Amino acid sequence: MPDSDAWTSVARDVLVTGSIKEFAQGRVKVKLFIWDVASGRQLSGKSFNFATGNWRRAAHSMSDSIYSRITGEGGYFNTRIAYGRVRLHPRFSPDARNLVYMSYAKSGGSVVLHDLETGYSTALGGVRGVNSSPRFSPDGRHVLLSESAQGATNIYSIDLKSGRSTRLTNDKSINTSASYSPDRKYIVFNSDRSGRPQLYVMNADGTNQRRISSGKGGYSAPAWSPRGDWIAFTKTEGKSFHVGIMKPDGSDEKLLAKGYIVDSPSWSPNGRVILFTQQDPPSATHPFRSRLVTVDITGTNTQILDVRRTPQTPIGHLYCTSSVEQKARRLYCAVVSRNSWGSASSATAAQNASPLSSKFFH
Repeated sequence: MPDSDAWTSVARDVLVTGSIKEFAQGRVKVKLFIWDVASGRQLSGKSFNFATGNWRRAAHSMSDSIYSRITGEGGYFNTRIAYGRVRLHPRFSPDARNLVYMSYAKSGGSVVLHDLETGYSTALGGVRGVNSSPRFSPDGRHVLLSESAQGATNIYSIDLKSGRSTRLTNDKSINTSASYSPDRKYIVFNSDRSGRPQLYVMNADGTNQRRISSGKGGYSAPAWSPRGDWIAFTKTEGKSFHVGIMKPDGSDEKLLAKGYIVDSPSWSPNGRVILFTQQDPPSATHPFRSRLVTVDITGTNTQILDVRRTPQTPIGHLYCTSSVEQKARRLYCAVVSRNSWGSASSATAAQNASPLSSKFFH
């Protein structure tokens, strides 16, 4: 380790050193070394190749490497948030090649599957009522959605290959916001069958439905952690809104953040940070302002993301979803103006959902 005595004297645990060298036109090689100061032992050594000028991406990739080596957790600094104007409840497939969203374009509400490579779109689910709250299975082969018809809302699983739909809940209450466990064995959802919205877990085939939430207030917007160890949710109690987590059996409930309105929790790919939306109280100048906020699962290190709006970006709710690609981990968000809800003319089609801008998740 370079200058080991000097670093030991300032009481530091870890030292990071590196070098940068141009090895081809427009390309640079960055070498990164992590050292244990007390022992002088090298903990890690890696090389990264980047295009000249792509320093921000390089810094986040190296931050991931440092974070992973020191904590043993997967890094998330190189995760990217992309946001644009799309329809309600947009969700990307695990490989980020497809998008599902709720559209009011042709009916009272339908769920549309859009192929981002070919531009082809097709409606999913039935046509008897309003379809909403779509979410892909971890393998990308099925989509969960809710169908509202005849005074009830129930959850269906759609096989994307065959188009066959399977009804998973069957009662007169509102069952919605379904989310698979990472192993696809279970589904968490919220239902008002007990009188107010609560969280329930069922087997993937719809059997063995049981309530897991037990606290005061109402629970909604559940999202299963990529690791399977936590379920994120939104909780309302009186006039208070919270984002929290609980174990899949409902134990160890923790409220992580509180705000005027906090909603739409989504997980970082390493399952240790939650992204959510926070709406400010309305004012004369900003009637509907939302922001993106992150918090880790300990309830600390809360950060407001500096998402700069372009002139084309409406002020409204940000609906977020996560996607894990083979080459890059990304979080995707979509902005929907409140005054455009239910208006086919003011909402853009999925093929126009290219990001207005993007920001690294840090």
